[in-house]
Amino acid sequence: MASKQIVLYFLAGFCVVQATAQTTSTEVLGTVTDISGAVIPSAKVTLLRVGTGERRIEATDSGGNYSFPLIEIGDYTVSVEMSGFKTETKTGITVELQQKARVNF
Repeated sequence: MASKQIVLYFLAGFCVVQATAQTTSTEVLGTVTDISGAVIPSAKVTLLRVGTGERRIEATDSGGNYSFPLIEIGDYTVSVEMSGFKTETKTGITVELQQKARVNF
């Protein structure tokens, strides 16, 4: 009986590690620039997972870059907002296992 419990604990732990490993390299990232090509720092970027409605929000860094690491595979929408600029949204972003999807604005 004890050996069956050990095997079950091992298998459960292995499954958790495998499930976690599926998202370690999956990411949506990009750069936000204006029409002249100048980077936009501190822009609000929202990542929406279409299937669940889950939202994550980040601000662009001083180089206009943003990143949403460790996301689940699926379909996403990314939007960016900044005072003085029109809000822009990109849809139809499908992220596959261990993919880094680059979405620039």
